Amino acid sequence: MENVTARTLRAEIVKTIDVNATLMTDESVLYKQTGKMFKGHHTVNHSAGEYGRREGGVWINNNTAESFFALLKRGHYGVFHKMSKHHLFRYCNEFAFRWSHKKATDSERRDAAIRGASGKRLTYRNSAKLSGSSGVSVSGGLPSV
Repeated sequence: MENVTARTLRAEIVKTIDVNATLMTDESVLYKQTGKMFKGHHTVNHSAGEYGRREGGVWINNNTAESFFALLKRGHYGVFHKMSKHHLFRYCNEFAFRWSHKKATDSERRDAAIRGASGKRLTYRNSAKLSGSSGVSVSGGLPSV
């Protein structure tokens, strides 16, 4: 997101998250009005040293989201040094898969990845046309020009 304001952030949150969900955020004013649009909204006060608390039987925190984004950032800095906007959702989906299967064994994760690839095909040539990239294509697993 290039221009993060309460308005632009609210638009993305409302577009992405079901209004029946309960939001858990930090105390940023960016979330104040947005939270009223959802079934529930709980905040933690990081500036006061609060990172989680129990309310009834619910643990209120945003550590899960912060951990996920830390994993995504480590992937960006460590492996995928340049992520294009065009393919950003694919990187996010890959890391969501990793996150969702973090307790799986290697063979369980492999099997889930293979099942998830069934019926899907992305060729570099078609992708390049969409993004305005070079005409290099991948055919049979080997790059060709």
